[in-house]
Amino acid sequence: MGAVGRVAWFTVCVIATVSVVLAGTVVSSLAIGWLYGGLSMPCENTPLSEVPSPDGRLKLVIFERSCGATTDFTTQASLSDRHGKPDDEAGNIFIADADHGRAPRAAHGGPELHALWLDETTLQLTHDARARVFQARAELGDVGIVYVRTESSPEMHQ
Repeated sequence: MGAVGRVAWFTVCVIATVSVVLAGTVVSSLAIGWLYGGLSMPCENTPLSEVPSPDGRLKLVIFERSCGATTDFTTQASLSDRHGKPDDEAGNIFIADADHGRAPRAAHGGPELHALWLDETTLQLTHDARARVFQARAELGDVGIVYVRTESSPEMHQ
């Protein structure tokens, strides 16, 4: 086999190797997508408590949100009308995690969150000051939200 033959043979081998690697990558990606319904893990919300407003018009839902093994459990809260159904969306007023164990964890894995309606349009949320807070809205619609941060048990402040 001459020099031209060896170059041609080498080129065929490289093309075949690259084709096998690419095919394996495509098949693996399709398998992951099929198993998980996408290339990322879906998030799952688990309701922990519902706290209706004094006039029964609204409700606060406190829930744990888990988005797979690479993320920490979060405690989240959403405010909706009394007929609102839980969905798989993130909380619309509060989101926090335990900041890698700096804040005490509740049984569900995220930090504790306690809610108290002060009146029909004012909601008080109490959480540990060491929690890492990603979202803490001051209002939603006609409801004002006040936050109490404590390093003691939130139950003591209700």
